[in-house]
Amino acid sequence: MSTILPVLFRSSWKRKLLEELEALRATLKVAQSFTTGTLQTRRKCGAEFYEKVLVLKTKFPAIFQVYCQPVRNAFNDLHVTKLLEGRDWHAAGAALNSHMDDLDQRDIMERLISIFFKQAESLEDGQLKVLGAELMDALLTMSRFAKDDVQSEVIAIAAVVGGKPLEGHDTLDEPLATRLTQR
Repeated sequence: MSTILPVLFRSSWKRKLLEELEALRATLKVAQSFTTGTLQTRRKCGAEFYEKVLVLKTKFPAIFQVYCQPVRNAFNDLHVTKLLEGRDWHAAGAALNSHMDDLDQRDIMERLISIFFKQAESLEDGQLKVLGAELMDALLTMSRFAKDDVQSEVIAIAAVVGGKPLEGHDTLDEPLATRLTQR
């Protein structure tokens, strides 16, 4: 019995190590292509990069942390974008919050707005008001996860698209003067 236990432990340890190495190996080439390639290369390998690195990050977070910061940032940025496209505002906000210092929050809020603008192109006037209310809700949800300076800007934009003045105000004058730009 005493000789079997170390052998089982070693084989389990080896199996885990091999799984970690395989997961890392599967991401190396696509991570390099995605982070150093042209825009066309990024578009071509973006889905593969996302899928493989998501598996690595989910199953082996310590191995994901071994990657350099630009690779982790590229994945986290893409992850937030996928959540935005899926309209999962809470998950996108949580991901944004967990990578607060690594991601450009203003850029992400602009992407959120652009998702709605693309949809607005095919709508009629009556439907635009509903879309504005949906965008307002999405912005307010995401603002709860943003940095303070970005949060106030996003809340002001939400007021404008929703057509509702900020709390304590009677008009949209103040939110209309706000813009989502880097300072």
